[in-house]
Amino acid sequence: MTTNYYDAFVPSLILGKNFSVSLKQTNFSPSKFLLSKKKNLNRNSIIKNQNLISMRGNSNSGEDYITILNEEFISHEKNLKNKLQSLPPTYKKLISLLIFSTSLVSGWYFAPSRKPLICAGFSVVTGGAGLFLSKKFNIKNEFAIKKQIIQNIQFDSKNDNLITELNKIQKENSLTEDQLKSEIFDIYKKFLEVLLRNPVTNLEEIQNLKKIKKILNLSSQDVGQCHYDFAQNLYKDYIVMLEREGVSEPNEIINKFFFLSDRIFSQDSAKGYQYESARIRKIFLFLEKNVKDNCIDKSVKLYKDFIQESLTNSSIQSKDFSEICSTLGLPIASRDQIHGEFYEQKISEILSNEQKISANGKKDLENLQNLLEITPELAQNYLAKKTEPLISLELANIFEKLKVQITEQELTGFLNTLETKTQDFLLSNQSLEKSIKLTLSKVLRDQVENSLKFLRGNKKNESVKEIEKILYLRKNFANLGEKILEKKDFSEVFSNLGNNFKGEDIKKIYVTYLNSCLTEKKISVQNEGNLSELEQLFGMSAKESSEIYKITAGPLLENEIKKVLEKKAFDEENKNKINEIILSLKIEESLSLEIKCSIYQDTLKQILLKESFPTQKEQEELENFRKFLSLRWVDVQEFHDSLSEIPYQKSINEALGATGIIPKNYWEGLENLRKRLRMSEEKAKEIFYRSIKDKLRIGLEKAISDNKKKAQPKGSESGDSGEDPTVTKGAGTALGIEAGNPSGNELVNLVDLYSKNSIFVENEKVFNEVNQVSLLGQTGRAEIKNSTKSKIDYSYPVNLDGLFNKKITTDMYREYLVECFSVKSQNEKRKLFNNLDKLGPILGLNSSEIESIHSSVGSVVYKQYLSQALNKGFLDKSEMAFLSNIQDTLSMSSSKCSEFIREAKKNKVSVLIESIFSTSKVNADRVSDMRKIAKQLGVDLNNDLEISSDQRSKMFRVEIDNAIEKGKITKENQELIGEIQSGFGLPDDLSKKILLQCISSRCESHLVNAVASLRKNSSEDVFQEIEKMLNFGDLLPIQIKNSIGSGKERAELFSIYQTNFNESLTEEQYDKKIKLLKLMLGLN
Repeated sequence: MTTNYYDAFVPSLILGKNFSVSLKQTNFSPSKFLLSKKKNLNRNSIIKNQNLISMRGNSNSGEDYITILNEEFISHEKNLKNKLQSLPPTYKKLISLLIFSTSLVSGWYFAPSRKPLICAGFSVVTGGAGLFLSKKFNIKNEFAIKKQIIQNIQFDSKNDNLITELNKIQKENSLTEDQLKSEIFDIYKKFLEVLLRNPVTNLEEIQNLKKIKKILNLSSQDVGQCHYDFAQNLYKDYIVMLEREGVSEPNEIINKFFFLSDRIFSQDSAKGYQYESARIRKIFLFLEKNVKDNCIDKSVKLYKDFIQESLTNSSIQSKDFSEICSTLGLPIASRDQIHGEFYEQKISEILSNEQKISANGKKDLENLQNLLEITPELAQNYLAKKTEPLISLELANIFEKLKVQITEQELTGFLNTLETKTQDFLLSNQSLEKSIKLTLSKVLRDQVENSLKFLRGNKKNESVKEIEKILYLRKNFANLGEKILEKKDFSEVFSNLGNNFKGEDIKKIYVTYLNSCLTEKKISVQNEGNLSELEQLFGMSAKESSEIYKITAGPLLENEIKKVLEKKAFDEENKNKINEIILSLKIEESLSLEIKCSIYQDTLKQILLKESFPTQKEQEELENFRKFLSLRWVDVQEFHDSLSEIPYQKSINEALGATGIIPKNYWEGLENLRKRLRMSEEKAKEIFYRSIKDKLRIGLEKAISDNKKKAQPKGSESGDSGEDPTVTKGAGTALGIEAGNPSGNELVNLVDLYSKNSIFVENEKVFNEVNQVSLLGQTGRAEIKNSTKSKIDYSYPVNLDGLFNKKITTDMYREYLVECFSVKSQNEKRKLFNNLDKLGPILGLNSSEIESIHSSVGSVVYKQYLSQALNKGFLDKSEMAFLSNIQDTLSMSSSKCSEFIREAKKNKVSVLIESIFSTSKVNADRVSDMRKIAKQLGVDLNNDLEISSDQRSKMFRVEIDNAIEKGKITKENQELIGEIQSGFGLPDDLSKKILLQCISSRCESHLVNAVASLRKNSSEDVFQEIEKMLNFGDLLPIQIKNSIGSGKERAELFSIYQTNFNESLTEEQYDKKIKLLKLMLGLN
């Protein structure tokens, strides 16, 4: 369909020679590059015929490119202006001077007036115009400069004089450094333009571009800028050409430009390469990945072309490949891959032409290997890759012929054929071994698949034939393999065959072949060997093959034995016949024993399935059958034990009855029944214990049920409380512990059931006891006597361990133990304690669990009893004896019991101290009682109870104060002070300080009271207060401070005391008190 441009101007661009195409729009995307944005073509833009895209040419050498550049610049000098600009600088200066002089003279001559001033003005104007024209004429000749530079470039020499020539050109043309560099940039871009005229890329162009860069002494940054400027101009032409339909040349030129840029940028640093590449990509809006892929594709193509040329060009050497790879920027991995492809291609060509690797072909491969520097290992791998499929076909044909019986001559022929092919294909031993293993493995798998295919179609005979082919192949290959490669083991190929198939399929094949071998009810030596071969091939274990053989051959023996059993002909002839079948079928002794035992077990089961017990005749026939099968009792005892279990257990349960206790006359009947059933004693005990365990379970469940009802109201009991020290008058239960079931404990019945059925196992232990016996009439002397004693330990073969949660059994035992201490009746208490040591093991508790319960309950009993006993402040002998009895009964440790006693005593004193300080005023009598009890119980207030120093000091002062006041402590009798101090654990200095403070404060207090009584005119109260004050002052005579009472009041106090003195005092005592009173009142 023709595109309508609606009268828009569409330029026509010449592509090469006489090739014109109209510009049209198209969706063309050059070589998979993504152009994310198109620019619209300006309608008024005029494209010159010599744009970058339209220029084409052939590849040239370096000197040819110089010639082309010269021609390009000469073509620009053909017009007059360019010719004038091409004149030498000296000529150009003379012409400029001539123009300036002529303009000055002309101005003067052609002036409209002959006045000198006007003529001079006109002359200046025309002179200025002439000067301007001469300046325009003197602009530098750009094309001449470029021509001069190009003429000094020599591709095939070192260009040592180029720098000198450039300096000369710069000086002659009055160029700055930047102007000279601009000229050089133009030459480089012109060179790049010439390269792009031919869209086909070759290696020489890359090398020439790198040479021109070096010749012009351009840095990587300079080259990047040249390519960037060039890309901008190229993009404008590229946009125009994209609109032309069916034109592929722009795509090729753009690809070539990016490729050349990539190669020249690669000489820069990594960052520089990345920067310059990104700049030119950004102009065309190309993706980095697509540009890189294009460059790699071009490099690979050029490298392949170079290798192809090297096959015909003998001048190319192996060292040239490294240089070309570096020039093209090919990674080592890509280079090696290309080498491998060429090498494989050469092998394929040789094999295709000659069907083998001839001497000439081998030489060609060696030359190519050396040229491409391929290692021998890689070369061998490439060769093996091409030749192994061919040798595998030959091997498959040989293996196919090995599936039948062959002669030695045929085997030698196969071997010769294989050796010839190995030599033709230059196969190494390693490659040959690999091919043999792979081909053999495949042939074996296919053979097994064929056998399974016939089995699925129920064609067992054909399946057996396929199995025999596998066996022949294994046998023949064993002879062939030894001669192909010496000391090479191919057994793993056969042993791993079973791993490729399901276990069920392998067993089906094995069973099919085994059935074919057992058609005549015997296994020949050959069949036995073949079966062993199959087991190895399929990786079957001895257990698996034995199980299959048992399933297959076992029924044959089983049927023969059952025929004899039906006739009950247990004679010697039939016995020998059975033994012959076992030998012919090669049934192992263990398998034959298993079959015989299975038949015997079925026979016994039929007898015992009847409701009645076996008759005498049945027992005799069963015994004869056992002897016929040559079975020992140890072989069949298990069957009698297991099959007789139900009837025997039923008899045991009937004998136990509701009580769970078997009467004595039943034991003999049970023993006779055991012998009749041919049951072992161990099994009989096991059944008996199981029944007993069930009875124990029922008993414990009943005890648990009763325990749940303990909260129900119970009637009062009468009984003898005896001399039990744990019983207190008025208490409902001993020690205040709640009893579980005072009227009788169901747990006792468990012990009775155990003991009356004689379940305990007694173990007597004998030990020696050493005693010291005092000799009569010889004080202090004794002799050592050894005595032998025995102790019976009981073991419990059955218990309730595992039937109940451990918490339930421990709680029940704990309740029983509490009841032992709680019951008031001595008879009941004795009965419960007697069964205590047996109940724990029956419930399934171990020694540590029992000890833990004893410890917890014993601790409660011990503490509560101590709490009651210590109410009076001490423990007497009877109480200590009871505590010792608890300790022995519950096996409590002495250290733990001592700790309980110690803690109880400390708790007793601690309670007394708390009660002392619970009131607002500390009572001196209670403090004194507490101190005495603490001393009697051996409790230290400081070390044991850690009573604070303040509290001990306060109690010390209160008791001292009271004792002094009551006259218990006097100057003559102060022993009580030391006793009180020791009781409260106070140091001497603190005690003295407290005593001084006490005496001083009490003296002052009594004096204040006496003054107060004086003011009330109460002489009697005055006398009493002074008397108390003298009691304290007698211990420490001190003068009371003057602030208490006036001198007159003190004199009146003295007078009142003197008047009302105690007549019972002696004169000496009277004088002593008077003197003390004067001292304390401060009277002279």
